[in-house]
Parts: sequence; structure tokens; C-alpha cells
Amino acid sequence: MMMKKKQLHVKVKPLKLEGFFNKVDDGRERKVKLEMKWRGPNSNGLVSFYRNSTCRRNYSTERLVKKDEPIEWDDEFESVCNFWVSSSKDNCLLGSWAVSFHVLYSTSLDSTKSSAKYAMLGKASFDLANLASTIGSRVERKLPVTLCRDGIVREANLLVSVSFAEVITSNESAGVALNLTESNRDGFFRMMKNLTSQRKNKKKENEGQEDQITTYESDQSRLSDSDGSPTGNSLSLETQLDLVQSKGLLPWKRRRLGFRPTMKQCEPVDNWEMREIVSRDGKAKLKANVFFASFDQRSEKAAGESACTAVVAVIADRLLSNPDSMPARSELDSLITQGSSEWQRLCSNETYMNSFPDKHFDLETVLEAELMPTTVLPDKSFTGFFSPEKFESLKEAMSFDEIWNKISNTDNDYDEPKIYIVSWNDHFFVLKVDIDAYYVIDSLGERLYEGCNRAYILRFDDSSLLHGKVKKPSTEYEAAEATEKTKDEEECEEIICRGKECCREFVKQFLAAISLGELEEEEKKGTISNFSLIQRLQIDFHYCSSSLTFSSSSSAESSTYSLFSGDDCI
Repeated sequence: MMMKKKQLHVKVKPLKLEGFFNKVDDGRERKVKLEMKWRGPNSNGLVSFYRNSTCRRNYSTERLVKKDEPIEWDDEFESVCNFWVSSSKDNCLLGSWAVSFHVLYSTSLDSTKSSAKYAMLGKASFDLANLASTIGSRVERKLPVTLCRDGIVREANLLVSVSFAEVITSNESAGVALNLTESNRDGFFRMMKNLTSQRKNKKKENEGQEDQITTYESDQSRLSDSDGSPTGNSLSLETQLDLVQSKGLLPWKRRRLGFRPTMKQCEPVDNWEMREIVSRDGKAKLKANVFFASFDQRSEKAAGESACTAVVAVIADRLLSNPDSMPARSELDSLITQGSSEWQRLCSNETYMNSFPDKHFDLETVLEAELMPTTVLPDKSFTGFFSPEKFESLKEAMSFDEIWNKISNTDNDYDEPKIYIVSWNDHFFVLKVDIDAYYVIDSLGERLYEGCNRAYILRFDDSSLLHGKVKKPSTEYEAAEATEKTKDEEECEEIICRGKECCREFVKQFLAAISLGELEEEEKKGTISNFSLIQRLQIDFHYCSSSLTFSSSSSAESSTYSLFSGDDCI
């Protein structure tokens, strides 16, 4: 079956909020406004199987809350929305274009205040695809809203009006065509329309032989701590043979992405260590500097099992505030704890838990909660796939290499490092792009190798090397002796790349290579699942900026609010 893109000009008008009144006359001025969000597919036309899809927002005018009177608006918001439409006779719209309304509330004794902090009372949403069949007419819908303020819950209704008009262009692009067999049609589109509610965490037994990771002590590991200061302390290596028991809640399949823990693992130290890491498939070996925290987000100290989104927001803010330095070990521990604490606060928010019962909050939710003064600039952000040219349904999508070329372009301004929050395979980490080095900061140790229970920073600089055609040790004895290789043996290995470019290859060969190979085999057999294809190959780079400077140039319409300030917060 073939799908094509269809553009609709959509107008949405919030009319009335019923069931929310001012019943107390205490001299306070109470105001309500609506934040409306349009959330649709990514810009490349493919339906996003993550929550960080294309999103824009509008704000209504403020309205005073009056006694025993509904709140009415005359605002109207519009947008051109792209839908996928089947080529079958029913010509039905597929995918999802979600429109949501957040009811924002503010109270003040001083009516002359020009700015007020708003708390979110409740949320209502609907899918435009369910109404788009009414092209050319205006329809009204009454959306139920559960409002919560000062511990009191009340049911209300938001009346909205929606109209559609088809956009016809002479050079309309067909976009990316997804060829789906009849056998997977129903399941695939059901997943597209119920993405948020159908996120599943599955555990599978580890299969096949795992990677070995070897460590060794180098002169460089003694030279500097995380801030570049001399330490003069030598490293002490101890054998740690006990694996950390997995908690079983990781959303990815560990046999694909995990690494066997090192046979010789360093005790936590406050400086960089030069390490060698062999990829799970044995085809690549990375030599780079690694810096460890004392623990990761899943530890008892942090208690942030699913806190990666909040933790990366905290880390990104730290890097934006102090662009010329990396956090010391004690500070990195503090950032992980802080981010986990903010995640716990979000978990205590009833409204957000209704939207995210699995506690895996999306990046937009974390940023709009103003945990940190950080924002994402969409025009400098990217969404792409690993090797899309190898798959028929992804051939028009942007590739990871194209994104990386833009990120690493030396013509770009390097006055300040660039900070990206990267999302891939349902996890977030931070990428710092500096003129002298690239840094990968991950709050989940399991990403580095299976059994790792400490957050880490990988530094890719002039000392980094990535070798190819590495013969993977076949026994534990050989793995333990891997660091004893002679210089002649090392020189026999083919060097794939050096320096900062190793960061690109690390992401490709250590994170995505096995999934890519498995999906290529499925493509050849014609048994590939489109859900699995997009889930395992899509990667997003969110460009971060400080909202303190960004907000100074924004209009009042795009003002932000805090969920955790004042007495009216939920």
C-alpha cells in the first residue's frame, strides 16, 4: 500500500471553558489563559515514534475568572498540517496531528503587575485526523478537562471549534512513500495512532557473545583532572568480576546495545582515564579518554530510574552556564542527583502523570516545566536516521552523516561550544561540540557497557583513535591479557579515524551498527517491521540555548510559566 502527503489548512478556535468559576471574593485577581500546542510528524515527513516530534504553540489572551460565569475567548489559531493519506478508495488520513490545550492559571493581589507566573491546572487534547473528514465545514467539540488546584479536583469542559481546508499546490511533493504489506498494515498504523499509550518495555535474554572492554593506565590519565588541573596521582586498577544486577527496566534490548563489563575496572577517581573499548561485533576498537561519576541515575543515591530527560536538561544548563569547563566528579554527581530530584517532582505532578503514566517524560515537557533556564532552538536542531539509503521507506530522509557534517562544519562560529541533547532508542544524552574536542555525556552507565553503574563522559580529541578489523578475544584469559599487546601487534590494526571524528564513528559503530545490520537482513528477507525500523534508526539532535537570553527577544505570546512556583501549583 502507498501513502502520500496531504496538506490541510486548519483553524482552531477555543470558545468557552465551562465549570471553572471564582467562588471566593478575597480581593485577588484570578486569570486564566490557554496554551495550545500543535504536535505533528517530524519535518522529514515520517511519523515520529518518539515524543520529540514537531511542535509549535500559541497562547490565548488572558481572561478574568468571574463568579458563576464561563470563560470565553475569541482567539483563533491556524496552521498548515501535513497528513499521510492512503491511496485506497477510502482515502483515509493516517498518522496523528495532536492538538492539546493547557489551562493556565494565575492569581495576584496586585492587578497592575505586567507579568505573572502561571500554573497548569489541566489539559485537554484531541487528534485532528479524527475530524479531518469534515473538510469545508466547521465542527465543534466539547473536550473534558480535569482541573486540579489547591488539592481540589473538579471536572470542566472546553468547547472548541475546528475547520479544515485542503491546500493545493502545483508542485506538491509526494514526500516519502512507505510501502507496507497487508500483513503488517493494521498493526503498524495502530501503533502510529496510539504511540504514547503503547510504549512497551520488554526484557529479553542476552543472546550471543558479548563485548569485552579492556582498560589500561596511561601517562595522560595522570596529567589532568576534569578541569585540566595537574593531579600527579596514579590510577589504581582493581579486578571487579561481579556484574551489577540489571533492574530490567531499560527500554532497549541489551543484547544489541550492551557491552560486557571490563575485566579490570577502575575504582572511581576524579580524573580522566585512557580506555580501550572493543565493539560488541568485534569490528572496531576505540581508544579515548573516559571520565566517570560515582554512580548513575539508577543508583539508590539518585533514585532516577527514568530520569534521563531531566538529567540531560540539568547537564545542558551547566554546560551552557560554564562553557569553558567540564564538571568535576563531585559536580557531575550533584547534577545527576539534581536531575533525578527534578524528575521525582514531575512524577508527583498529577496532571503530568496522567499524560506520562510510564514516567518517561518527553524533552518538551521537562523544558516547559522550567527545571532549568534552557530552551531548544528548532531551526538549529536535526532529525535523521542511520543509513536511510539502505531502506526503501527511508530513502528521502536525512541521514546521520548529513547531520554530523552540519554539526561539525568548521565554518560555523566556535566562539561558544554547541550543546545538543541527543535522543536515540528512547534515551537521551548530551553532546558538547567544541573546537578542540567533542564530549558525550551520558547519565546511564549501561550505554557504555553492560553492567556499568556509573555515568560517564567520553572525550574525543587529538589523542583518540578508532581501529578497524580487530579480532575479538575469544576467552576470558585473552580478554584479561588484551592490554599486554605489543606495539607491533597494535600497528597491524587498521586505523579508521583519529581525533574528533572518532565521536561520529563511536555513535555509528558502537551504538547503531548491530541494529543496522539486523535490519538490513530483515529488509532483504522482506520481513522488516516499519515500527522497528524507525524506532531503532531514528536519532534527534536538539540544539540547546539559554532561555534567559532567548526570552529577551521573544514576544509576550511566547512567555513561559513555572509548574513549581507559588501556592497555586499542582
